[in-house]
Amino acid sequence: MLNTLGGELAKDKVAEHSAWKRSRLDWTLVRVPRLIDGPPTEVDHDAHVSGRRTTLRRSNLARFIADAVAQGDYPREAPFVSDR
Repeated sequence: MLNTLGGELAKDKVAEHSAWKRSRLDWTLVRVPRLIDGPPTEVDHDAHVSGRRTTLRRSNLARFIADAVAQGDYPREAPFVSDR
């Protein structure tokens, strides 16, 4: 849907992802929906499928990033992350 309705933003995201893929860096791009406040809960995350919710708590994003770095999850991938 973003590719259809996103216009220039969608084109920029495709170009950005392409640039990361060409790099020799060890990277992980975290794709998130609308961020909201709230205490940590469970999250959905997948490299290919967006989550069931259209929100992500900031506390969940922080925990996901810290865990992904510590555990080496999603190397050279761009997972979708959302509240469960």
